Amino acid sequence: MANHQVKTSGLKRPPASIVIDRLYLEAGSDLVGGLNMSFNKKEQPFWLERESDYPSLLKWIAIQPIVFYDVVDRRAWLGDGASALLHLVRISLHLDEHDPESTYDWVFDVTKLKDKWNGLIGRQAALQTLKSWDNLDLNIYVTGKRRRSDGVPETQYSTLETRVKKILHSIEILIDRQAKVDSHDGIRISQTLDLRCNIIGFDILDVLTPLGPILPRIKHLASRRHGWADLTNSIGVTTIFGSGFGNLIRPDEPESVCKIWKSVPEGMDYMTASVSTLQMLYERRLLRMEPGLAAGHMTSKIVWSSPYHPFSPCKCLKNQEGSNRGSGSEMVGEDCHADPVQFLVKKSWKSRITLRGTTPVNLATLGSKGAVVFGHVPFSDLRTEGNVVFEECNEDEGVSTPATQAESGGILQPPRITSTTSESTASAGSTGITVPSLETSSAAERQDNDSTGNHGSKGQRRKIKWRKALNKLRKK
Repeated sequence: MANHQVKTSGLKRPPASIVIDRLYLEAGSDLVGGLNMSFNKKEQPFWLERESDYPSLLKWIAIQPIVFYDVVDRRAWLGDGASALLHLVRISLHLDEHDPESTYDWVFDVTKLKDKWNGLIGRQAALQTLKSWDNLDLNIYVTGKRRRSDGVPETQYSTLETRVKKILHSIEILIDRQAKVDSHDGIRISQTLDLRCNIIGFDILDVLTPLGPILPRIKHLASRRHGWADLTNSIGVTTIFGSGFGNLIRPDEPESVCKIWKSVPEGMDYMTASVSTLQMLYERRLLRMEPGLAAGHMTSKIVWSSPYHPFSPCKCLKNQEGSNRGSGSEMVGEDCHADPVQFLVKKSWKSRITLRGTTPVNLATLGSKGAVVFGHVPFSDLRTEGNVVFEECNEDEGVSTPATQAESGGILQPPRITSTTSESTASAGSTGITVPSLETSSAAERQDNDSTGNHGSKGQRRKIKWRKALNKLRKK
């Protein structure tokens, strides 16, 4: 009897190759030969006939990752396609309703839109809202008036279903275009000297109200090092730029998180994502693209690394609890607050970033609630952030491997410090921002880190001198 509960094959994509387009040999007084080659030739994607009915398209968009990037606040938000579609629909309706030069005879009543569903949050709630026929039948504006054959006047309306399908079709085109860009042949070389990380996407008004043909936009981030932009660029995540997005992900219970992290800080180019979205992305997309990923690997070349558990509570909450019980004094200042920023470290053949005092994060063990904040590795060859040392090891120069990595065979290790309290997991709802705790390093450990930076190999010292010289040139 045939089994219908099938799974993916687990096979990888064909690798890029070098193609010889022409090979020639000419004989005469001199013998001349040559060939024409094309580098990095990739298998081009092709599209099977996509289902055109609305429920099938809704199922497809639900597993597509989309990033909203606020160019003013310099914050990014990673979400699923269904939630992004609903958010874009809401923005579109708001802009049209409050346009002082609107040509629409507006009749839409936002209070009639049902978006609260018992037991459903996040992506499931967005899907339920978008597939509700009662919601889709809501009238938005008058498109015309006419009389029927029996003389009775009839008013025609544009419905919410029409608006949703229009925006869904636009997102569909953007995602298909992103797939084509990721499969371009050859090796792209930038014509600018800007070495900062960048992300390419589309302006939100071009998506909602295009004036004609649209072009991609580019945003340069402040960092030149590895981070979340490497992941979104490598897997082809569609990015939408805008300003004034606000807090798209916020804690359901603000009192349960650190007061400094009740909202994501602005101006830091952080990307926030709920754990449920990351798990959907990992299970439905990343594992299908690259089966057999090791724990902590988001792709075969990108590792999610953290110096502490993503959901460890901040020390300020523990101190506040102890103060309320009358046991112990409460710490004040920045020393009692932890930095919950996580890192996505990219591996390459030329160099590798070693984060001493960190360990890979296994996404499968994080549950389904909460959210995490991703940043970029600081721009320095050797820099201490709390109890984490960011160190670049160039294999070409023969720089010695840090002891923590040598002992583990390349696995990123957890910090050597011992916490005085047991590790706990705090969650603030499905999209809550959770804050880890961070115990301070001992003086001996800090001294050891300083000595490592001062007495490194000759190649390391040479690199530090070059870095100082470059910093002086930049200041000029």
